Amino acid sequence: MEVNLSASGVSLQSAQAQGFNRATEELLHDWTWIKGSHTVSFGVQFNWRQYNENTIFNSSGYWTFDGSRTGTGDKLGFDRADFLLGQFATFTQNNGELENRRQFTKGFFIHDVWRVKQRLSLTFGLRYEPYEYFTDTKDRNQTFDARNYAAGVRSTVFLNAPPGLLFVGDKDPSGGTVWRGSIEV
Repeated sequence: MEVNLSASGVSLQSAQAQGFNRATEELLHDWTWIKGSHTVSFGVQFNWRQYNENTIFNSSGYWTFDGSRTGTGDKLGFDRADFLLGQFATFTQNNGELENRRQFTKGFFIHDVWRVKQRLSLTFGLRYEPYEYFTDTKDRNQTFDARNYAAGVRSTVFLNAPPGLLFVGDKDPSGGTVWRGSIEV
């Protein structure tokens, strides 16, 4: 639980269990080949990333008292009085942050420097690095689409989710099924 008295500069916070584990494994190599007036470079890269987070961040609530409840008009009152009266200005709460993200990225390149004349060189290259979104080992990714919200489209995976918020396994009205690497659009 966290309580913030913003005008007084006082903040009370209970200890929170936290777990952040990150790892990246990478394999890459570059080669250079020189033949006549050409210097050709090429290479590959493979990355595997993981990000695990297990925290109870804001799960017990976060209250802010700023003096706005005991004040009058544009004049703020006393944040400590707001606190004693239980009249908070803002309250935030969530379910904590639980993530087990994984991502595999790959790429390759080829590059040629061609020395046409002593004072003229041409450089050509091609790089391919498709971006793949993080997935979650427990399929906790979701996607929100304003068009689905406007149309009142609801999740069939989580029936109480608000309109427009779809989860892995839901049918996407624009075609297909929400996949593991979903993001907000």
